[in-house]
Amino acid sequence: MAVKIWRGDAQPIAQVTHVTPSDVETGDQFTLAINRKDITVTATAASVANVVSLFETAINNSTIAEFMELTASSGTNSSGNVSYLILTGPSDGKPFTVTATTGDAGNLAVSVVETTAGSTGDNEVQRITIPRASGGTFTLTFDGQTTAAIAYD
Repeated sequence: MAVKIWRGDAQPIAQVTHVTPSDVETGDQFTLAINRKDITVTATAASVANVVSLFETAINNSTIAEFMELTASSGTNSSGNVSYLILTGPSDGKPFTVTATTGDAGNLAVSVVETTAGSTGDNEVQRITIPRASGGTFTLTFDGQTTAAIAYD
């Protein structure tokens, strides 16, 4: 009885998280805790785009190790206006956490939504057993791809 082991090359998936500030007024403070490290910006204009731009610059230029693993960019709504911050994790799929707080007497808010979960791309091992084979060849098909002929032994 022959045992063949097939190992795939699973690709990791980077985590993507959207941070959406709202009801922004000049002077409002927004703090993101990324992997328990804080980064705070103060709105210099009464717009979401301003807060997103400040976070994007602060995170991308940071020397804090937890922030250096991320890429910050701006996301736009259907009208083409900047409306949220996009945090993209490392390409190896290492996950990260984000929480947000605000400081203001008004109604400002911020939401954090993980849109793509990170995945390290762990490979799967499958064991295929061909019982009582005494000759010939066989093929394996997975996800629409078929191997070349494999000898029974």
